[in-house]
Amino acid sequence: MNRRKFFGTVCGVAAAVTLPAVAAPTPQVAVVAPPPLSSPPAPQLGSFVSAMNDAYTNVIREVSHDPNDEITRRKIVSRLADVASDFSNQRAITNYHILCDDCNNPSSVVREGGNRVTVMYVPVGHVYPRELNLELKRGEGGLLYTSFSDRGIDGVVTYGNTHGLS
Repeated sequence: MNRRKFFGTVCGVAAAVTLPAVAAPTPQVAVVAPPPLSSPPAPQLGSFVSAMNDAYTNVIREVSHDPNDEITRRKIVSRLADVASDFSNQRAITNYHILCDDCNNPSSVVREGGNRVTVMYVPVGHVYPRELNLELKRGEGGLLYTSFSDRGIDGVVTYGNTHGLS
């Protein structure tokens, strides 16, 4: 049964008028591109690194005369975890892990009076984790200074100079 006969039968009249061809409506699809997997805005990433370095510097000032042992390292990790948790709650980073144990503090570092902390974190919008290395060294005359570097799959980026501690 063609269209004319069908409409004529349904309407009860002979379909004498040619009906226009009815085309199926074309679906309207909105194409939305996913957000790029590039780095988040620089202030978020830079402020995280800066805040972690500031927290590390402050806790090192408090524990500079303590031995580099498990208790001191737990105190450092706890303070840095508080800062990382704040950034995670603000959705600047999605995940983090703080390492400060015998793996990155071998006996040679402990003998020299130094300390090393590694913070692995994933900024929002990134797929791969980044690695923030914080380090305390003792210079001549017992002067303490910290240094930090942030590394991703794109290489090493240093976010500033070392900080002397009194």
